[in-house]
Amino acid sequence: MKDWDIPRSQRCRLAGKALRGRHHCCYRCCRLLCVCHPTTQFQHHANVEPVAHISTRKVWDTHTGECLHTLQHSHIVRAVAFPVQAGPQILATGGMEKKLRIFDLSRAQGSSSSSPTSQSAANGASSNSSSSNAMSYEIGPGVHNGTIKSIIWYQDYNILVTAADDKKIRWWDLRSRHPCAEYGVDGTIGSCEMNSISTTPNDPGVLSVAAGKAAYFFDPVQPGRLLKKTDFSYELASIAVNKATSRFVTGSTGDTWARVYDLESNDELGC
Repeated sequence: MKDWDIPRSQRCRLAGKALRGRHHCCYRCCRLLCVCHPTTQFQHHANVEPVAHISTRKVWDTHTGECLHTLQHSHIVRAVAFPVQAGPQILATGGMEKKLRIFDLSRAQGSSSSSPTSQSAANGASSNSSSSNAMSYEIGPGVHNGTIKSIIWYQDYNILVTAADDKKIRWWDLRSRHPCAEYGVDGTIGSCEMNSISTTPNDPGVLSVAAGKAAYFFDPVQPGRLLKKTDFSYELASIAVNKATSRFVTGSTGDTWARVYDLESNDELGC
């Protein structure tokens, strides 16, 4: 976790409250920080095999250090996403449960008929009297056949993208709670990111996916529309796109080089 986005006065407080232990995933949006840490039914912050883990996700206010919400899951969480807006009150999570969940941070503890998710502290997660359990529901029960590794929120807040270990990219319409598009990739997904230019207002970006020995570039507005696919001689771990310079950069699973390519011609420009 990079800590320079968090006010210096709050770093020690957050570190003491949220970052104990060895394995954590941190996600930040505006003044909210999501911290996921594995626990077990027997001992808080214990280091054991993943099969015994219960993933506890906490939402913190980075200005005050206050824990606002505790989000319970029955397995390790691998991905979380806030919508791109000021003061988001919802977030999406996914992971080894193979479930896409939407949490409403503005509502008290509860559950929906689709998929109740609240659990008691007796299941292994420590409680915090100052935080609340957010209401949640599941999107598309039973659709994912592998661990959800990435979640992306489109500028249209009704559309979410998931990338899973079943080698499928899925676009979800939150209004229907069903996939509105799906694309199968040829290899294991290394990364799935929305690359946009922060200095360009309302830039929708490009959805880039690294999977196997190929890079996939998808339309940031129309769900499921493939703009181009580029094949490589090596396994990709990650990819990033800069439309302003018409460049993209890849990372490999086999070495530590970052290779730069022309977005239009696919010519390698350097590494």
